[in-house]
Amino acid sequence: MDTVKTLSDLSLAKDWLPGEIAHTVSRMEHKLIVIETTHDAGDALAKFAELECPKDAILVMGSRGRQGWRKTLLGSVSNNVTQHSKLPVLVVRSRKYRDIPDLTSDTIGQAYLGMTAIGKQRKIAIALDGSETGVELCAWATKYALTTSDQVHLLHSAAQETPEQTLIATANVQTCISTISEFQKSDETGTVDSVLLDLTGDVRDLIVDYVEAMGGALDLLVLGTRGIKGTLKRALLGSVSSYCLAFAPCPVIVVPGAVAHAAALAA
Repeated sequence: MDTVKTLSDLSLAKDWLPGEIAHTVSRMEHKLIVIETTHDAGDALAKFAELECPKDAILVMGSRGRQGWRKTLLGSVSNNVTQHSKLPVLVVRSRKYRDIPDLTSDTIGQAYLGMTAIGKQRKIAIALDGSETGVELCAWATKYALTTSDQVHLLHSAAQETPEQTLIATANVQTCISTISEFQKSDETGTVDSVLLDLTGDVRDLIVDYVEAMGGALDLLVLGTRGIKGTLKRALLGSVSSYCLAFAPCPVIVVPGAVAHAAALAA
């Protein structure tokens, strides 16, 4: 990150933002910022988020949807930022915006973030790994991502390497269900369902297959990340978050483990 400039001319927003958003920008508290860098754009954005953004902020990015090995070989700004950011990163495919035919000024925020129109129940999936980290992720979600009326799907595979670990994982999933049920108790329209994934499959494919089976009805997929660093190591070891960012046909928010942990402590 070589230089950061804050622009004060509101008229510039019309050149930078979709028209439906630009006309409302004067009513928002905002800054238009240019980051000039001779380094990787993803690294610069991650550094900016670390130095300049509040700790409870969420970084929202678009994605052109580069797929598979092409994404691995050529790189991806959204994937790179997700890998290094200390903030939760919400990645929205650009086609999600283009495919909504009836945009209005009242729903543009929900449409751009991939959310359901105002007044309609959202469907949100949270992917769990059966560990305490999943419990912390649910605590973060109730504070920052969910509303009490949401229809929540907890995706998990409770089986672990030993019977003792399986019991712990099952208990952690039950804690997640209780956490969200308690959050929704004042709203009888909200629901939380436990979805047991196939115990024999690759969890990355199982999550993406579930999202695809929803047929576009899923508004958001929430994932945690342990922060495996380095492109080669990440490609070789695999990453659920990277895979879902590449292939899940819905908005995906990736929450660093440290952020989820802090939310759980504050709960």
